[in-house]
This record gives sequence, C-alpha cells and structure tokens, in this order.
Amino acid sequence: MNVMVGDIGGTNSRIAVVETGNDRFELLDERTYPSRDFPSLKEVLAEFVEEVPVAGSARRACFGIAGPVWDNRCDATNLPWVVDGDLLAQQLDLGEIRLLNDLEAGAWGLGQLGSDGLDTLKEGDSVRGNRALLAPGTGLGEAALFWDGHRHHPYATEGGHADF
Repeated sequence: MNVMVGDIGGTNSRIAVVETGNDRFELLDERTYPSRDFPSLKEVLAEFVEEVPVAGSARRACFGIAGPVWDNRCDATNLPWVVDGDLLAQQLDLGEIRLLNDLEAGAWGLGQLGSDGLDTLKEGDSVRGNRALLAPGTGLGEAALFWDGHRHHPYATEGGHADF
C-alpha cells in the first residue's frame, strides 16, 4: 500500500510517498517545499500530487507537524496554518489523514535507527529507561519516551514553548 507521509515545519514541508508492506518501507519519491510560500498544507499537498504521479495512488497519509495536535487538528506553531486532518482528507479525497506532533513522529522512529544513525555526544552506561528527543530548528521541538518495562511509549511535550 502506498502512503503519503510528511514532516511539516515552520521552514520546510517535506512530503514523500512510501510503499509499505511486510514490516518494511520503500521510499518512492519525495519533495521539499518552503512552507511560507503556501497559504496552507492543502496547497502544498496539491502541488506534491501534481508533481509526483505515484502520490495519487496513496489512500492514507500521516504528517508530523510542528505544534500541538488535538483531535487530529493542529494550529501550527510557526505558520499561520490551521490543519484539520479529517477535513483535509475529505478535500483531497484521501481515505484517512492522521496528524502527529512532529517530534512525537520522530520519537516513534527512534527505535528503527541503527548505530550508523546515531551520534554519541558523551559515552555513558547503557541502561533501559526513559528517553528524550530534542530538535532545535525553527523552534525547539521536544518529545519524550517513557519506558514501561517492556517498550518505549513516545509522547509530545511542547516543552519548547514553556519557560524554565
């Protein structure tokens, strides 16, 4: 099945189509668009679908977006966009669009990184426990992963929008 995915930030919107199946993902095509050149995510996605023919075969989409996501809706933090995943799915004739906070989306992918995808800042003892993901960019994104004794559970924090 082909799925449209993206990282929607205050500076750039990175959109891709991946083929999924048998616990694997294959990148079929991707593009990067300057977010502020568009009045909404709908227009970004319309241009992507026009430029990338295989995007028309996607029946589902998932986007990590910079900002708090409640009920599949986000008031973007660094853009004048309000993104409603359910409404956008109807407008673009997609079966489903799910929105996640961008750092929560990144946290879900941490377990897929191999050692070649990590840089050690300071050597330490290897232990199981909670984790954090920090991403300085247009803003300061933060996510956390709590360890329940069996696996990590990612969650968005929006900690970059709070005073210390």
